[in-house]
Amino acid sequence: MKRVWIWFITVLAVIGMGTAGVHAEEEGDYPSIPHMSLEEYPEVDGSLACIPLMEALVMEVTGCTEMEAEESLENFSNTNPSYERLMEGEAELILSYEGSAETKKSLSEAEDSGENELDLQPVGRDALVFIVNAGNPVEELTTQQIHDIYTGKITNWSDVGGEDTGIKAFQRRENSGSQTLMRLLLMGDEEIPEKQMISISEMEGLINTVMEYDNSANAIGYSVYYYASVMMGNDRLKFLAVDGVSPDNDTIRSGEYALSNPFYCGISEKSGGKAVLLRDWLLSEEGQQFVEDNGYVGAGPQEEQSRENGKEEQGGSRQMNMTETRPETDSARMLPAQEYTLEKAVEVNGRQGICCEGKHYWVSGSTTLTRYDREWKIEAENTDPFLGYEREVNHIGDIDVYNGELYVGAEYFMDGEGKNIQVAVYDGETLELKRTFPFEPESGQKECAGIAVDPDHGIVWMCSWVGEESGRYIYKYDLESGAYLGKVHLQMPPQWLQGIAYYDGQLYMTADDGEADYGEPDHMYRTKVEEGATAATVVLERTFDDVSFQGEIEGLSFDKERGQFLLLYNRGARIILGMPRGFYPGYDREISEVFVYNFQQRAAIPC
Repeated sequence: MKRVWIWFITVLAVIGMGTAGVHAEEEGDYPSIPHMSLEEYPEVDGSLACIPLMEALVMEVTGCTEMEAEESLENFSNTNPSYERLMEGEAELILSYEGSAETKKSLSEAEDSGENELDLQPVGRDALVFIVNAGNPVEELTTQQIHDIYTGKITNWSDVGGEDTGIKAFQRRENSGSQTLMRLLLMGDEEIPEKQMISISEMEGLINTVMEYDNSANAIGYSVYYYASVMMGNDRLKFLAVDGVSPDNDTIRSGEYALSNPFYCGISEKSGGKAVLLRDWLLSEEGQQFVEDNGYVGAGPQEEQSRENGKEEQGGSRQMNMTETRPETDSARMLPAQEYTLEKAVEVNGRQGICCEGKHYWVSGSTTLTRYDREWKIEAENTDPFLGYEREVNHIGDIDVYNGELYVGAEYFMDGEGKNIQVAVYDGETLELKRTFPFEPESGQKECAGIAVDPDHGIVWMCSWVGEESGRYIYKYDLESGAYLGKVHLQMPPQWLQGIAYYDGQLYMTADDGEADYGEPDHMYRTKVEEGATAATVVLERTFDDVSFQGEIEGLSFDKERGQFLLLYNRGARIILGMPRGFYPGYDREISEVFVYNFQQRAAIPC
């Protein structure tokens, strides 16, 4: 499956890092908790909000006292310095939140120079939360209102349903962990006007300032949920709901609270075997339960479960104080919408996309378009589909079909980077180019992995495999005019999107999020985008553990006439930066297959 150094998504092999031999477990077994003395315990570092988890880990593994655990973390720095220490070999293991853009750049440069190589894997989730004085009558804000407050467009609480008083918006300093999340999840690279920049250097200072500011209720600030709720919980503060959802462990876990993001466990090629053992255990089922038991949200999707933790439901209130929790979310909506039964696999000429309409199937290769009949016999083929483009392209991605026309994602693709992105429309019969849509560079889309036609709403949807926005957004264009209509924020964002298809009012997306070298399966997700919405909740639809390894997932399509789901999957070739780099053992070519599933609706489940 495609893998490239894109920050915090890459899963790098531990084998060859100088830690070979530390994995003693058989495949499918979870590592047991490691035990070691305090003297053997590796040098660790991380984010301020991860200190309680790290202290609990030290005590669990070594049997030391709480005071000894605190003393063992005397070199704990904070988010961005911890990454630097890991790269320099000063720390062997870190538990850290997202690093700043500056940190990512410097570490990528260091890695490219061969200094060190990091292995970063999600170990939990947290969220960016907005806090106000408990005396403030405002209970919730939209993401747009928060954006407008911090850019100076909204300056009075009366503009958002509060009292007629000015807003004092506090923020963290640049390169702090919470400021990084603020930019990643909300502000991007947009400048915050100086008149709005009431900056506080430490997270504790920001929370105390919001709580005490002028003894009034006109201040607003932000933090991460665990720190604000557990480490600094105070009934003189309250969390604001965002887009109608209050933050708590359940809404962060389910993705219903939009402004969530993973935090990471990191080791490097300089780390010793003890650090690797700790990392492996934290990622195991037992380790993830340990994360949850210490008040954090684990990294993986977990079913809702009742916990005897003394929390009381708040009767539907959208606002909560620091000691309150929100009622459990409806877990039914997290279930798959369809049931799938594999019928057969058909080898095809093309590795990118699959679609069907009437009497035909169409398959796209990187440089080909092929039409099949319903018995999977080739009817027509275009081996030079790039004729007629005004801007140079060399790569075709996913495809879809509507009224006899093929909608194709085309680009000039090389070494993980897409250029000259465009939506191209081909004649379904002749397979010749008819027209192209203009691409909107300001959308932030860096590549065109997937494409889908939504005839019910007159939209062409696209998704990207590369770039920082990969999996975080999908992009929409007008079906008739080709005009760019905007993008939708996916919550929780899947990784490495490859294909997208529209069926029965919902969008289904394939994600190349399993690691081929380890035989991990890829997945399909679904979402429903309400009219006019800027965000949509993502649900895990299916794990593809019944396809042939090793390889990568690609496009998908629903055959409404036959009640079949079609999945294009490749195996055999090792793909690096989107380009073939040799073959896996036992293969001398790449094999592209369409897996044909019979499907039926499980239930009418809202997304």
